[in-house]
Amino acid sequence: MKISDIQYAILNKHVISFYYFNSELRKSEREIEPLRLVFKSHAWYIVGHCRDREEIRIFRLSRIKHLKVTEETFERELSSDYLLTSECKEECNFPVLKLKFSTEIAHRLYDEFQEDQVCLCDDGNYYVTVQYELNNWTFNYLLSFGKYVEIIEPEIARTMLKERAADIVKIYM
Repeated sequence: MKISDIQYAILNKHVISFYYFNSELRKSEREIEPLRLVFKSHAWYIVGHCRDREEIRIFRLSRIKHLKVTEETFERELSSDYLLTSECKEECNFPVLKLKFSTEIAHRLYDEFQEDQVCLCDDGNYYVTVQYELNNWTFNYLLSFGKYVEIIEPEIARTMLKERAADIVKIYM
C-alpha cells in the first residue's frame, strides 16, 4: 500500500476497499469513501465513510492490507467542523486515565502525547491525562514505558495492568 494511492483516492473521490485488522486482530473487509488522512499519536489514519457501518469511521493505515482504489466515485464531503475525537463514538466512552511518569522517560512524553495532556508537577514527576479504551493495545502500550509509568486512576486500570505485569513475571520464574 502506498500513501500516494490513498491521497489520489481522497483527492479524486474514489472509493477504496481493503482488509482491516482491528486491535484484537479481527479481520474484516471494508469499503469506504476516504475523506481525510490524519497523523495522530505517531500513526497515520484514514477518516472515511464506511459503507458497512454507514457512518464516519477511522482506520489506522498500518492495519490496512490489500488496499484497492476502485473506479467508483462518490460525492460525500467531510464536514468542516469534524474533530477526530468527537466523531469516534467508542472513544467518547473511554475512561480518563491519569498517569504518572518519572523524568527518566520524559523524552517520550511530548513525542507521544499532546502538550495539553502533559504536566510537570512540583514533585518532579510528569502527569498525563488521556482517554483510552481499557484493552490489550492500551496495556501493552503502557507496559512499553516499563517501570517509569504508574496508573494513578481509575483503580480498575491499575488492577488490570498489575495482573498483566504479574503474568509477565510468572514467565520468568
